[in-house]
Amino acid sequence: MRDFEQNSNIVADVAAGAAANGTTYYYYDMRRFSRSSLQVVIAGAGTVTVTVEGASQNAVDATGAASLTYADLTNTAYGAANFTASGQGYDETGITGTCTWIRIKIVVASSDGTTAYSAYLNQTGW
Repeated sequence: MRDFEQNSNIVADVAAGAAANGTTYYYYDMRRFSRSSLQVVIAGAGTVTVTVEGASQNAVDATGAASLTYADLTNTAYGAANFTASGQGYDETGITGTCTWIRIKIVVASSDGTTAYSAYLNQTGW
């Protein structure tokens, strides 16, 4: 039997005034993990949307992972279409664990100088 593994990641920690409009992707290897949880903290008056996408193709590292084809898993994994306010979700279904790579997609649509956000990903598995 494999040992239990856990990996905690600070996906993003963007302070007020530093959040620029645009889309940013963060890539995580899920090959050793069976589930994940995601916590998002959003503050300020701007619009921030966070989703989680998965790929079943193989890649050696995050550079290669950027070229894979991804599908949105947010609703299946965390029970919401996206995160637009602070919240936390735990992948009860294990769908993120069926992927070789997941990516966290953060879209800032109207940063106004007060917009700030943080995202934390916890990967667990046997």
